[in-house]
Amino acid sequence: MSMTAALAKFMLREYYRATGLACETLTACLFIFLFSDHYWLLKPFDIYFGLGMFAVTASFLTTYRVAGREANSRIYIILTKKVSRRQYLLAKLEASFAIVAAATAGLFILGYCLCDIRSSFSFVEAALRLIPIYVAALAVAAITLFFSKIVYSNMISAIVLIIFSFAHPPGFLNYILPPVQQLIKMSFNVFEPYGLIYVFWGVLCAAFFYAAAVRVFRARELNFDSD
Repeated sequence: MSMTAALAKFMLREYYRATGLACETLTACLFIFLFSDHYWLLKPFDIYFGLGMFAVTASFLTTYRVAGREANSRIYIILTKKVSRRQYLLAKLEASFAIVAAATAGLFILGYCLCDIRSSFSFVEAALRLIPIYVAALAVAAITLFFSKIVYSNMISAIVLIIFSFAHPPGFLNYILPPVQQLIKMSFNVFEPYGLIYVFWGVLCAAFFYAAAVRVFRARELNFDSD
């Protein structure tokens, strides 16, 4: 197991022990409640739109919480000579995305079993339609990591960027914002080959914000508050 994977596993275990995944469970229950009225009549549009909204919301909340776990003197314990700052941030990203991906998959299985998806898609096709949702969640996680307390420390900017990426106001912003809205729409619309450009764009946005986070994190002083 690589150093980054081992560190991500440690972060997952520590985060679970500290929080019990209470925030993620509450968010999932909230979305289940919002879509619980006549759930057996829900169509793929309803299910995938709900899954997309959940993945984006949970990705922001979870990454925000995971990224801030060592925003204090504890960070010096982890950042030893054996762990680079790049590995540290990548482990944060992996840990938060793993939680969101697992929760989204669980909600998908629940929706597939209880709602009217099987009449439209086979299980394999229905599962593959989660790919653009996962890409959107990854992009949101990278954005949140960049603006988190341990890197750039400006969460308001992260919230504004994520909201605009989902709302996509008309104009030139359609062509420079992360394609969160388009990726969620891909999950329930008829597949068109040109839609793969949004998957590429989403991955590129995630890579860009991660690389920017590494660059800023390497240059900053780790002058976080003590416990």
